[in-house]
Amino acid sequence: MVDRTEARISQVVRASFAQFLGMYRKAGEIEPHYIPMARELMQANKHTLYVRLEDIRELDTDVVEFVPSELRDAIEQQYYKLLPHLCDAVGDFMQKQTVDRDLAEWSRKQPKFGLAFHGLEVAAGLRDLRTGDLGRLMAIHGTVTRTSDIRPELRVGVFECMDCNRRIGGIQQQFKLTEPVNCTNPLCRNTTRWLNRREEGECCDWQKMRIQEDASAIPAGSMPRSIDVIVRDEICEKCKPGDNVMVTGSMIVVPDVANLMNPSELKTSVVRKEINRGRREGLSDGITGLKELGMRSLSHKHAFLGCFVQKNEQNKDDKQEIFVNIRPEVEMDGKDFKLDRSDKDFLEELRDRKSVV
Repeated sequence: MVDRTEARISQVVRASFAQFLGMYRKAGEIEPHYIPMARELMQANKHTLYVRLEDIRELDTDVVEFVPSELRDAIEQQYYKLLPHLCDAVGDFMQKQTVDRDLAEWSRKQPKFGLAFHGLEVAAGLRDLRTGDLGRLMAIHGTVTRTSDIRPELRVGVFECMDCNRRIGGIQQQFKLTEPVNCTNPLCRNTTRWLNRREEGECCDWQKMRIQEDASAIPAGSMPRSIDVIVRDEICEKCKPGDNVMVTGSMIVVPDVANLMNPSELKTSVVRKEINRGRREGLSDGITGLKELGMRSLSHKHAFLGCFVQKNEQNKDDKQEIFVNIRPEVEMDGKDFKLDRSDKDFLEELRDRKSVV
């Protein structure tokens, strides 16, 4: 019953969002606002449509069959769950174009479309992120400290059973290589022997960034917090280390592959087998800890899946200010204590001296 309800909600959201893309107009526009943007995608051979979130709420309720505010709230609250259906709605919107037949024909040949929301009113700090924000559409801001190379990512895999040669497609990858649970052949009992057919799977570009919270948001005496941001396809290479950015997307949970590949895990599994064998034989070592019982540390961590990255130009400080007082409770004549370049050079000169009289 729950699965049917979720499937029906997904279908309604998909149809409503496709209708929004085909009906929304700004003041003075003759044709729908997102049709010229779709033509630009076709001319540039790109697949990511950029949508301003507030446009949904500004839609005229008399020209659509749904309540725009409810659609916006559903996208904001259940973004990660509805994202595949929203991307399918972008394809539906382009394929239904009767005026521009070239656009409709081009969209039918494309395997997948992407969607990037922007224009959120509030951007949260890294210290404000909580587990309750998982799956919600939100924006965060911070400073990029590290970016990885662009690498290929397998999003939907096709695997071949090495026992009966049956192929199983549509295996969604969970940020690591995810194989089928068992073979679909009722006469085959294979659960571990799989051959990955990379040429038949669906791949995309993938990049990971490390974002650290702004210096102004760090409380006195605290260490700066950071989070990994994952971007895909056309959102890659939108910034470089040192840029202050605002990222729109959703907080997710990803497997901590580094812990999963810990060499000590093999030893733990061996110990676990020995303990189980001893229990079957009636042996006992007395009271043992959680590690001896087969419990392992958590193998997942928080990350942020970004769909839109833009540079934040609002938090630039004066370049002449080198140091700022990190203890706001200490005041000097009602002004913040700051050091300019000459003061910094003088302190460095004192540091280099062997003795100070």
